[in-house]
Amino acid sequence: LGLDKAEEFRLQWMTDGKSLATHARDKQSRLGIFGVDLSSGTNAPLALTPEPFNANDTSLDHPVPVGDDLAFVRWIDLKEVIVLRESYTGRERILYEDPAALGLYAPSASPDGKRLAFGEVRLGEAGAESRLMITSLDGGDAYPIFTTTLPRQVLAPAWLPSGEGLLAAVATRGEGGFELVRIDLADGSVESTGIQEPELRLFQLIINPEGNYVAYVAGSTASSWEGGPGGSEAWVAEGLLSSGNTKGGRTGEEGDRFPDSRSQEEGGAS
Repeated sequence: LGLDKAEEFRLQWMTDGKSLATHARDKQSRLGIFGVDLSSGTNAPLALTPEPFNANDTSLDHPVPVGDDLAFVRWIDLKEVIVLRESYTGRERILYEDPAALGLYAPSASPDGKRLAFGEVRLGEAGAESRLMITSLDGGDAYPIFTTTLPRQVLAPAWLPSGEGLLAAVATRGEGGFELVRIDLADGSVESTGIQEPELRLFQLIINPEGNYVAYVAGSTASSWEGGPGGSEAWVAEGLLSSGNTKGGRTGEEGDRFPDSRSQEEGGAS
């Protein structure tokens, strides 16, 4: 890529299908979000962290393409906000800010490019809570579609191809284990997909445009230098979003995931 990772590479396809966006540091030590042209291998900054770098008020992260533009989380005046950067003008405008927010993360653009889903940890009346938020890109009000109380937290929202709902993970903060759930935007109903990981931590969740595959990356909460096993696995669930199919997992039932090294060791197909 011709770039150095910031904390980790979070690669996102741009909507042209010919370039990537990633949070990284370039060879001039500038920290920001960069676009990488796959045909030439060249990169260019899409948004830079102001210098001198101060993690308390100038960092940015979680880039997600929205049409030709780019949404991401930026620190402004000691708080996190979600901004939209216009690709042609370079101008940024704030899409969402909340004085009670303790953290904003994982923005995800709807298939039609008109809405943004994202996670928020904030101080509520009953204490700290985790919310899955929806906002429109035309300046409409944001609203929560799912709320839980910490240490339970909602993670990694991914839009269904229809735009009528999302997949997300519900996990216990600071511990391993998560469950993938399906959230309907019309009535806010939450349904388990049947995929539960009792020990692994979720890193990324993706649905392909046709909706016939769901992929996720999960790994140990304890890295190898912390005495844990380290490493991560990429899983694919086929048919998980098919009509009437809300079950999946290691059982070999519908929505089964592959490849599974354990089933291969037992003679299963790779």
